[in-house]
Amino acid sequence: VQKQQRVIFKEEKIVFADANFFQFFDMPFIYGQAEKSLADGNSVSISHSTAVKYFGERNPLGEILILNDTMPLHVAGVFVDLPANSHLDFDIVISNQPRVGEWAEVRIVPMVQSYIKTRTILDWYGFEAKLNGSNEKYWHEIMKGFPRSQLKRMLLQPLPEVAFISAIDSIDPSAQKSRSMLIIFGAIGLVVLISAWINYIILSLSRVNKRMKEVATRKVSGASFKDFARQFIIEALMLNAVSIALGFTLLQFVRRSGNLLFDIPLYDFSETDGWNILILLSIFLVGIITTGLYPALVAARYHPRALFSMYASAGFSKSGRMISLLTTAQYASAIILILCAFIVYLQLDHVITKSLDDVGDSIVVIDAPLIRSGTYLADLENFAGQLGAITGVTGKTLSCEVMGDNGDADVTVYRTGSDLNYMLDSSGGVDENFIPFFNIKILAGRNFVATDRGNAIILSEQAIKRLGFTTPSDAIGAKIKVEKSESLKSHNLVDMEIIGVIKDYRLRPYFIDESIAEIDRGIGLVFKGYLTDGVSPQRVIIKVEPRNVQTVLLKAKEHFQAVFPGEFFNWYWLDEHMARNYNHEKTNRNQISVFTCIAIGIACLGLLGIISNKVMEKTKEI
Repeated sequence: VQKQQRVIFKEEKIVFADANFFQFFDMPFIYGQAEKSLADGNSVSISHSTAVKYFGERNPLGEILILNDTMPLHVAGVFVDLPANSHLDFDIVISNQPRVGEWAEVRIVPMVQSYIKTRTILDWYGFEAKLNGSNEKYWHEIMKGFPRSQLKRMLLQPLPEVAFISAIDSIDPSAQKSRSMLIIFGAIGLVVLISAWINYIILSLSRVNKRMKEVATRKVSGASFKDFARQFIIEALMLNAVSIALGFTLLQFVRRSGNLLFDIPLYDFSETDGWNILILLSIFLVGIITTGLYPALVAARYHPRALFSMYASAGFSKSGRMISLLTTAQYASAIILILCAFIVYLQLDHVITKSLDDVGDSIVVIDAPLIRSGTYLADLENFAGQLGAITGVTGKTLSCEVMGDNGDADVTVYRTGSDLNYMLDSSGGVDENFIPFFNIKILAGRNFVATDRGNAIILSEQAIKRLGFTTPSDAIGAKIKVEKSESLKSHNLVDMEIIGVIKDYRLRPYFIDESIAEIDRGIGLVFKGYLTDGVSPQRVIIKVEPRNVQTVLLKAKEHFQAVFPGEFFNWYWLDEHMARNYNHEKTNRNQISVFTCIAIGIACLGLLGIISNKVMEKTKEI
């Protein structure tokens, strides 16, 4: 049997779930059965796109995947890729059956999303109060490991509200969506739609001005308002129907580019639900009535003799005033959209530029391997030292997290003599090069030195304010207690000394829901991995001369594979990593720009129609 080649993939969208997960959400399967796909403790189900990436188009059932080089899993199902508008976002689902017992014994409780179905609509607040009334019963044993901490309440939300994360802490960052941004886009779409209707009314009124003799003749022949309404509404019906057919046709050509550039997934009409079809039909009918009824009212309002005399004077005076009013409103809305587009662009550009101000260019981040031996920290320091010796590398440092991460690394500190704990953001365990590498200003005290161990900590300005110190110099030398985790099942408090105070720097992205995390809670830096495994260094960061980038990366990969044989070498630019946090805002900017361009185009078409009408009116004069 030919030995298969070992291929390593880095996956981030992985979840553990109960055996009934796919039945609960009724997800369609391509291969396998939903009710059996997670029944076995070592089973895994993967999305169709993941199956194609791993195994091609063949049936992957029974194939083996190995998680983190330690957990063999057999593929028991392939489900259809999740839609873009789902708050669920994963590609791999692993059975949690053999792990529930393990999680029950650890000190740190895994973050879990639980879903329930009810027969009737619940009083959510009342149900939440009942659940929290049993906190002591269910959480008493776990909270023994946190004698100084308070038990937080359990929070519930209806499923339609989960995507907006208004109450529940963010477990799934991809689920965060802005309700206000949806309202803005709805308003923009409505403005564009109304602009198109105004255009049609303007052009219809212009056509009525040119058809005065026809209108007068029909009125002399006995035509009523009902006859004019029928005529203009039928014309509007035909034009709107042709426009919708043309619009759906054009959407097929921009389906892929629209999704890639503007993150607008365009579905087939057959996939549209009944509610959206009803909205589309309502807009269609309102458009027909609005754009057809007003020109009919104008045409039927005048006496036949007046119509002949008004035609001789080249048009309606009242309809001309209405055309001017509608044109002004249309251009005002277009100008507002242009201003909004510029404001959004400038704001985003300012945020990204401000985030990268003190970071600099040509900074490469290399992830440490997931599989770690007992000599992991020494091996990582050895690897960092080899990188520092490469020609073209002008600086190096170690850290657990870098700017732009979600802030999972944190330290919990206690002021001496107080039972209050303060959770601080952290770049984790760093080395003595971290502060000068990122040009972080030291306000008081000193930086780490190679002889420091687990008794030294450096805090930021905001951190010492929260701890009650008045000035940076007052904090130097003060003793505080910090939680030290020696394993998942035990922890204790250790005495540490504040050796330095640094200027605050931005670790988290600027755009973050304040209900999810406290933004200004300060930063605490510890030295390397001596405090806890949770903040041990996980990244090597280097500064590279631009002309030597390719050479440096090739040599870095060689050193990495020599120190960590068989592990996945993953690197990225720090500025791109930070900018990735603003992809959603960039997409919003692109979407607003597209709708703004459409509105400008519609306004220009209206202007072209008005000019054409004026030219025809002045033909004899010319």
